[in-house]
Amino acid sequence: MVRVNTHLPPTTRHPTMRYLPQVHTLISWGLFASATAVYTYTLEPTASFWDCSEYIASAYKLQVTHPPGAPLFLLLARLFALLAGRDTTQVAFWVNMSAALASAGSVLVVSWIIRMLAEKLDKRTSAVLPPRRTYTPYAIWGARLVGGWTLTFCSTFWLTATEAETYAASVLVMCLMVWAMLQWERIHSTTQAYRWLFFIAYLLGLSLGLRTFSLLALPSVCLIFYFNKTDKPTPLGIVAAVCIGGLMILGIQMGIVIGLPTCALWLELLCVNKLGGPLLSGVLLGGTLLISLWVCVLWCTLRKQQVRLHAGLLCITFVLIGYSTYMLVPIRAHADLPINENDPSDVASFIAYLRRDQYGQRPLLYGPHFAAQPIGQHKDTPVYTQTGNQYVCAGHRYTLSFHASDYVLFPRVWSQLELHVTAYRQALGLQPWQSPTWIDNLRFLCKHQLGYFYLRYLLWNFSGRASDTPGASWLTPLDALRHPPPPIANSPGRANYLGLPLFLGWLGLLWQYKHDKRGWGVLLILFFMLGVALVLFLNPPPIEPRERDYIYVGSFLAYTIWIGLGTLAVIDYAQRMIPRPILAAALGTTLCLSVPAIMAAQGWQAHNRSHRYFSVDSAKNLLSTCAPHAILFTGGDNDTFPLWYVQEVEGFRTDVRVIVLTYANTDWYIRQMQRQVHESAPIPFSIPPTEYRQYGLNDFLPYLPQPDLQGPVDISSYLQRIRESDPRLQITNAYAATNTAPSQVFSLAVDKADLGTRGVVPKALQDKLVDQLVCRLKGHGLEKKDLFVLDVVATNNWERPIYFNHTSLYSLGIDLRAYVVAEGTALRIWPVRYSTEEAQVNTAAMYDHLMHRSYWRGLDNPAVYYDDNYRGLVTNHRLAFSTLAKALLQAGALEKAREVLDRCRGVMPDAVIPYDAANVYMIELFFELGDPQSALALANTMGERAEEVLDYAVRVGYGLDREMQQNLMIVHEIAKQLTRSGWVELGDRYWGVFYECCL
Repeated sequence: MVRVNTHLPPTTRHPTMRYLPQVHTLISWGLFASATAVYTYTLEPTASFWDCSEYIASAYKLQVTHPPGAPLFLLLARLFALLAGRDTTQVAFWVNMSAALASAGSVLVVSWIIRMLAEKLDKRTSAVLPPRRTYTPYAIWGARLVGGWTLTFCSTFWLTATEAETYAASVLVMCLMVWAMLQWERIHSTTQAYRWLFFIAYLLGLSLGLRTFSLLALPSVCLIFYFNKTDKPTPLGIVAAVCIGGLMILGIQMGIVIGLPTCALWLELLCVNKLGGPLLSGVLLGGTLLISLWVCVLWCTLRKQQVRLHAGLLCITFVLIGYSTYMLVPIRAHADLPINENDPSDVASFIAYLRRDQYGQRPLLYGPHFAAQPIGQHKDTPVYTQTGNQYVCAGHRYTLSFHASDYVLFPRVWSQLELHVTAYRQALGLQPWQSPTWIDNLRFLCKHQLGYFYLRYLLWNFSGRASDTPGASWLTPLDALRHPPPPIANSPGRANYLGLPLFLGWLGLLWQYKHDKRGWGVLLILFFMLGVALVLFLNPPPIEPRERDYIYVGSFLAYTIWIGLGTLAVIDYAQRMIPRPILAAALGTTLCLSVPAIMAAQGWQAHNRSHRYFSVDSAKNLLSTCAPHAILFTGGDNDTFPLWYVQEVEGFRTDVRVIVLTYANTDWYIRQMQRQVHESAPIPFSIPPTEYRQYGLNDFLPYLPQPDLQGPVDISSYLQRIRESDPRLQITNAYAATNTAPSQVFSLAVDKADLGTRGVVPKALQDKLVDQLVCRLKGHGLEKKDLFVLDVVATNNWERPIYFNHTSLYSLGIDLRAYVVAEGTALRIWPVRYSTEEAQVNTAAMYDHLMHRSYWRGLDNPAVYYDDNYRGLVTNHRLAFSTLAKALLQAGALEKAREVLDRCRGVMPDAVIPYDAANVYMIELFFELGDPQSALALANTMGERAEEVLDYAVRVGYGLDREMQQNLMIVHEIAKQLTRSGWVELGDRYWGVFYECCL
C-alpha cells in the first residue's frame, strides 16, 4: 500500500513540539467538555415536539416507532433512560442527554478531522513557503478551536443536540467514518489498515439503525481511498471513485436493507404457501443458507490467501453485524406493544416498514408533472398479509398511468395534492390552465428546492436568520444597519452573524483548494452529498409541515471544517505582517474566535430550551380534559406524540385511549383498537377488522347517490349493509370493487329516554338533546378513518365519552361540529344542539379544568424563550380561555368571566409570550364586561406592535408572508372590535393601517 507521511516537516519543529500530543489532547477534550456543558445547560428538560416525544416513549419500553425505525437509537436511549431511576419525569432529560453527548462527540471528532486536514495542508505548503510561513502547531490549535466552537454554536447542530432525535447520533457515526478513513490513510501497516476498513464497515452497519444519510459519506471515503492509491489522480479516476461510492450506497440500501428481507419473503412464501411449512420456516432456511454459504466463502478465500477478496467479504460481514440491530423491530412488534407503528411483525409488513410504503413514492429521474391527468392505472407489486398460518395476497398496489407527453425527465414539480398544485402555480407564475414545462421544472429546482429548502438553511446557520417563524428569510450584514421595530429586533429568534462564518468558511474553502486539492475534493464531495445531493434525492414538495433544516445538518458540519481551515488562512496573512509565529497565531486565532463568539451570543436565548415544559403540560391539559375511560381522537405528530410520552413514560391518564385519526386510514392500526391498552378497554366498533383491510372495499367510499335513498341515511343501517357486503353499495372499476357512500347526509337516532335513565348527559345539557344526530360529508366521499369514526360513534352508544382535538375535528371528512361541546382543550361529542347564538361550552366542566386542573409551568417566566411551536399551543389555550369567558358572559356569570380572562393573562403573560391573534377576541369581552380600560389597553398594545411590523414590512418591501398575514388579521380585528364598541375614531386609525398595507 502507498502511505503518505503526514508528520510535520523538520522546518516547522519548535521547542514546544514535545508538548504537542498533550496540547492536542487537551484541546480535543476541552472542546468535548465545553460542548457538553453548553448542550447540558440549554437542554430541554422534558419531551419536546415532533418525533422526540415519540422516540422517548418508544425508547423507554423499546416499542416500535414510525418507519423506517431507528432501533440502535432506541437501544442507546433505553440505556440513558435507566439513569433516571424510578423518577419517570427525568427519563426525557436523560434521553435528551444522549443527543447532547453524541453532538459533543461530533465536535470532538471534527476537531480531529481539522487537525489531520491542517497537517496535510502544512506538508504541502512547507515545500514552497518560507519556514516562517508554514503552519506552526499554534495555528493548528487555533483552527481546531475555531472550527470546534463554530460547530458547537451552529444553529441547526445546536438544535439537534438538545432534543431526543436520531440526527445527533447519526452525525457522530458519519464523522467517525470520515475520521477513520483519514486515519487509515496515515497507517503504514497493511494489517492495521485493514482493521480501520473493518471499523468503517461496522460503522456503516450501525448507521443503518440510526439514519441512513450517514451512507452519503461513502463517496468521500472512496475518494480518500483513491487518492491514497495513486500518485497522479485524474479527473476520470476521481469521477469513478465518487461513482463507486454512489454504487456502494445503492448496493447497501437495495442489496442489504431491502434486498435481504425481500429474499426472505420469497423463501417464506415458497416454504409456507407452496411447501406447507410452518411460519418463519423460509426465514430460518434463508438465514441458515446465507450464514453457511458466507462462512464457506470466507474460509475458502482465507485458505487460498485471496487477501483483498477476503477483506472485502469481511467488510460486508461487519456491515451485516451492524445492521443486525434491526432485529429489534420485528421482535418487539411481536410483543403487541401500545406503540407498534405499522405492526412489522411478519416478513411482508417488515419490508413495507423498511421501504416506508405508507409515505408513498417520489419520482426522481422520470415521472409525471403535477398537471398530468391520469388515463388509467395498472397493477403493481402484490401486497401480502399474514392470515392464520398462511400469507394471503390482500391486493395489489396500483400505479396511475398518464399520457406520454405528461412525463418529464428529472421531475421536480410532481405532487398532485391540491395544496401543492396551488403552491407550484404560485411559485412558477402559472395560470390554472397552463402545464409546467421542463424549464419550469428546473426553475422550481433552483429557486425553491435548492434555494428555499437548502441555501436558505445554509445562510440561516452562517449569515443570519430573520426570525423563528416558518418561512423566515436569512439576513445579510447590511441588515444590521437597518432598524426594525422592537417586536422584530428584540425577538430572540432573530440572529445576525454579519456573514462572518460564511466568509471565513469561504476563505477556508479557497485556501484548501489552493494548497491541498485532494483534501478539498474530499470535503467538497462530503458537503455536496449531505446537502445538494440530499435535496435532489428527497425531491421535496413545495410545502412542508415544518422547517427541515435539520435534514442537512451534515452539510453544515462539513462547512464548519472549512471555517476551521479558514483560520489557517487568517493566521498566514497575519504572519506576513508579524514575523513572530506565536504572536501571529494568537492574533489570527483571536480574530477568528469572534465568529463562534458572535454565533453563541446571537443564538443563546433562542437555543436555550431549559425550563420549557409546556409541550408536556399541554398534553396533560388535553388528557385531563377527558372524562374517565374516554376515547380521544387526535391529529398529527404534535397532537399525539406528547400524549404518548405522558402516558407511556409518566403514566398520566392511561385510562384515556388516544386514537390518531390519520393512522385510522390503515388496517394495522384499526386492528390494534381491539386490544386492551393499560386501563383502556378495547374500542367498540362493529365492522370486522378484515373489512378495514388495505386494498379492500373500504379504503375510500366515493359519494354515489342512490335514487331509493331519500334524505339522511341511517348510520346503523349503513354499517349493517357494509358488514353484509351489500352489493347495492358496491361499484367495480377495471381492477377492484369498492363500497360507496349513498348519500351526503347521515343520521343517528338518539334514545333520549335511555340517555336520561343512564344519566349520560349532564342536567345542564338535557334540554338541548336532539332526536337525531345529523352530519354531512365535507368532500366527495368517506375515507377509511371517517367510516371508522362513524362506526365508533354508533357502536359506542354514548357509553364511553368521545373527544376530538381541534385538528382531528377539522380534518374529519364528516361534519360533526354542531354536536361538539368544549370542556377544556378538547371537544366532546354529545347528542345535543346549541342555538347559533350560543357558545358550545360546558361551562362548569371547562371552568374547573382551566382554572383548577391545568398545568402552566414556566409560561410566566420571562427568562424562558418559546419558539413558534410553543406559541401555537399557547394561542390554542388562549382561545380556550376566550371561549369559556364568552360562554360565561352569555350565562350572566360576569365575575367568573373576568376571573377567566385575568387567569389567562396571568399564566400566559404578554411579557413572556407576546399577545397573539387569540387575545384580539378578548377586546370585545372586556367591553362587554364594562371594562373599556382593559379593552383599550389590550387593543393599543397589540395594534401598535402590529402597525410597527406592517410599516416596516411595507418599507423594506417584504412579501405577504405568514407573519405579515397574522399582523394584518390582528389590525383588522382590532379595528372591527373598536368600531363595533363605539370607539369609531380609534377604529378608523387601524382601518387606515389595514387598507394602507392591503393596497
